[in-house]
Amino acid sequence: PPESPQPEAAPPSPVPVAGGKVKGRAVRTGTGEVNLALKGADDRNRELAFPRTVKMGEPFEFDVPPGNYRLTAEDRETGEELWDVPVTVTAGKEIVVDLK
Repeated sequence: PPESPQPEAAPPSPVPVAGGKVKGRAVRTGTGEVNLALKGADDRNRELAFPRTVKMGEPFEFDVPPGNYRLTAEDRETGEELWDVPVTVTAGKEIVVDLK
């Protein structure tokens, strides 16, 4: 229904813990889709996982609580792991991670 927009389209709402952003682009030969996941790497956030599927070359963005994470990407068709990058998110900061 038109009354309930998708979470991505909703304006940012205040959260108890100021989070940070991780954004970037997955750039590699081809135009296939990539499964991204930003997964918690600390004891505090290990249970957190933020999945996204994007087309190669399209931008991605995650709004997450501060902490240490691993940004992983795999080819959606073959399941091949393409990237596994450590990322540290700081409250109120934006981190750009271009996967190449």
